[in-house]
Amino acid sequence: MSKDDLARIDGELNGGKAAVAVLADPAEAAAISAKLAELGGAPESHEASDAVVAEAATAAEEASEASAAEPAVEEPAAGEGP
Repeated sequence: MSKDDLARIDGELNGGKAAVAVLADPAEAAAISAKLAELGGAPESHEASDAVVAEAATAAEEASEASAAEPAVEEPAAGEGP
């Protein structure tokens, strides 16, 4: 994604719009874009290098491992608690 793309998207987000990023196989991009457009979005595609995809996969795996390592928070049973 170019710096111009990032600046444009930043301006749209600051203007109150939302963004959804999907990392998908190129063969699925057209179907995903069509569904997002059907839902009222303004889809656009940006190619990601193999290095960027690998970096994203590693970050997702590390986040998953960190989440799994956190102690579970138990919710009070119905009728218990404050």
